[in-house]
Amino acid sequence: MSQPLKSSSIRVQEFLASHGHNFTVTELADSTRTAKDAANAIGCTESQIAKSLIFKDSNTEKAVLIIASGSNQVSVKKVEAAIRAC
Repeated sequence: MSQPLKSSSIRVQEFLASHGHNFTVTELADSTRTAKDAANAIGCTESQIAKSLIFKDSNTEKAVLIIASGSNQVSVKKVEAAIRAC
C-alpha cells in the first residue's frame, strides 16, 4: 500500500485538478534531485525527463519557469535574452 502524499504534493494535485487536469501525483522513494536521478528512479533515459528551472526576472521580480529536456543544459544567457525580448 502506498504512503499518503505530502502536503506539497497534495497542493500540486489539487491545483492540477482545479485547472481541469486529471493527473495523479506520485512521490518516489528514490532521489529525483537531478534528471539522472529521476531517470534512474523510473527506468528511462535522461532525455525522457522534463526538468524545471525557475529564474527571477531582475527587472520585474517575476518568476520565470523553464522546462527543458533532462539531457539538455539551459543557457542562462539565452534565458536572459528571451526574457528581455518579452
